[in-house]
Amino acid sequence: EMLRSLVGSEMCIRDSTGLSGGLVLLSDRFWDTGVVPANRLQLIKDIAPSCGGYGMYAARPADMFEHPTGAGMSVSGDYAELYVLDVPKPWGTWYIVQAINYRTTTQNKVIDFAKRIGLSPTQDVIVYDFWGNQSLGTFSGSITVSIPGQDTRILAVVPKLTIPQIVSTNRHITQGGVDLLNVSWNAGTRVLSGTSQCLVTGVPYTMALHIPAGFSLQSATMGGQAMTVTPGADGVTRVTWASPNATSASWSVVFAGGTGDVTPP
Repeated sequence: EMLRSLVGSEMCIRDSTGLSGGLVLLSDRFWDTGVVPANRLQLIKDIAPSCGGYGMYAARPADMFEHPTGAGMSVSGDYAELYVLDVPKPWGTWYIVQAINYRTTTQNKVIDFAKRIGLSPTQDVIVYDFWGNQSLGTFSGSITVSIPGQDTRILAVVPKLTIPQIVSTNRHITQGGVDLLNVSWNAGTRVLSGTSQCLVTGVPYTMALHIPAGFSLQSATMGGQAMTVTPGADGVTRVTWASPNATSASWSVVFAGGTGDVTPP
């Protein structure tokens, strides 16, 4: 809610900058809370560092020249309203979608996964809303999202697996693209483990997990400390390192039950 105190146009600029893969230039005295209040400082943290230095390129426009210019539009209809950032990692690939509403009234936006991202029409994906901090559920084919006037949504589109997997993190709008250094699944021990980087000391770090039926989370540790485990009403479980004391750390989440030996994204 603190971030929602920003006007929509500022949020569009913030998200576009964060997904551009270019430099994030700061001229404000961000250490001075009288100049840069807490909500705007958080804005900086959520888009920095640039995703261009972590194996990703700039988000690509997915629907340019498709929209009529009319009353209530703040820009030309030639502008894209969907941008897609591929997040390719050795353990899998997911996609960050920025959906923009340039109009002054709330609009519903259809995101066709095959047409806009290149996924199979039958591929099940989990969609996670970064700013809303919630899973929107499992979809195949497409999703329709509501976007307030002159505002934006940042969604992680994650191919769904039959084993526990990370569907988002709270560190950066790439939802793991910057902070997840490695991730692995041990089918024999039922352990999901990895290393996260670019953490902010003293700021809670959260990973959102999809846990398929049949699996149960037994414990979660990071940096040698127990993580807080919070099951969510949205169908995902969040594990949080409450107060990181380092900018990088290894983590481990232990499960019981279930089957599967697929490396998770």
